[in-house]
Amino acid sequence: MSSSNPNQEVRVVAENRSGIVTHPREIMDLKELFVILTYHCNGNCEYCIERNVHQKGMISDENFEKAIAFAKEKGLTTIFLHGGEPSVHPNIVSYAKKSKDAGFLVKMFTNGIAIDRIRQLDGILDEIIFSYRGDYSLHNQSEWKTPLSLQVLVTQDEFPTLEDLRTFIVEKRATGMKLRIHTLNPVNQYSYDHQYVSYLEDMFMELPDDEVYCASNKVMLAFEGVGIRLTNKSLNPTHLKYSMTPSGEIQTNFKRHFDEIVKNETMEALLQKSQEKLMRLRSDKTPVSLDKVLGFY
Repeated sequence: MSSSNPNQEVRVVAENRSGIVTHPREIMDLKELFVILTYHCNGNCEYCIERNVHQKGMISDENFEKAIAFAKEKGLTTIFLHGGEPSVHPNIVSYAKKSKDAGFLVKMFTNGIAIDRIRQLDGILDEIIFSYRGDYSLHNQSEWKTPLSLQVLVTQDEFPTLEDLRTFIVEKRATGMKLRIHTLNPVNQYSYDHQYVSYLEDMFMELPDDEVYCASNKVMLAFEGVGIRLTNKSLNPTHLKYSMTPSGEIQTNFKRHFDEIVKNETMEALLQKSQEKLMRLRSDKTPVSLDKVLGFY
């Protein structure tokens, strides 16, 4: 006789108002709403994943209130202030406070350029994720109230060997910032051309299946006490990822891919080597122990 409780199953379905279903290897709570405060940005990164970057317009107070209402309706837990560059929005501090007052965790991803504005958010936000752009992206955690993370995009050109990456990790985590290591998400031509990092691809292939994890739907590997996220390898490609545009439009995934990406045979052949393992892990719904990687993101 089955030991399942149908009433309990109904309750679980009812409680998942978000509709978000995660992979069993997922280490993150993905009940998030990414609120794109603006597409404007004070930087110009060639690897930027936002196809609408530098378009004019800012989210209005009315639309931000709608974002909070939507997040409540869907039972989400986190408001993620996003862009463009979110810190250029003149009302970002008040938006962060409103989100906290509404009971949400509030996080922000930033290039760190407008540091005076970002400092105003210290102690309000639950996490500030700085994109690594050089030593000016480094901050001493002991001088901040809000937990800081450093997101580092790895290419073979910047980090030719695994030992180069190891040295970087050891040096930079002395700041107290949490490190997040990512390969490039191949949504534009530059990122497509630089997505392949040979030693990380080898690591993925050599690790046993139960040491491959999932962070925000993508393959994550553990190395030197930090997570390395292979953003060209999705374990959950049909996932929901709620966002609101500055105009107030709710989207169920980021519409990021640029219209034209010229693929080449060499890159496609390199990527094909890992496809069998990726497909196997994607379909494998067997839970694995996440104890040693919880808190990496």
